[in-house]
Amino acid sequence: MRLSCAGVGNSSGVPRLWYNGRFIDSGASRDAGSRVEVGFGTALPALRGFLRSSFTLNFFPGSSRLSIDTPVNDSIACPDRPFTPFGTWSAGWP
Repeated sequence: MRLSCAGVGNSSGVPRLWYNGRFIDSGASRDAGSRVEVGFGTALPALRGFLRSSFTLNFFPGSSRLSIDTPVNDSIACPDRPFTPFGTWSAGWP
């Protein structure tokens, strides 16, 4: 996550990344399950994965939504503004 170098003024914030959610697309308890489309080269179609606990991607959604907060600010001028990672997920399938 990095604040854009476009625009004027100072800004900062705490973006939130949700993961380990349930796969429910409608209703009061909807939760996208933190799904992502994952592609492995041009020969394979994109697969739907879910961000899960322990920084893994899995074919199955989680059951209890969790989050990671990462503070970012623009105190360092562009183009040297650093990228702030939430974490790196690895594939939980072969």
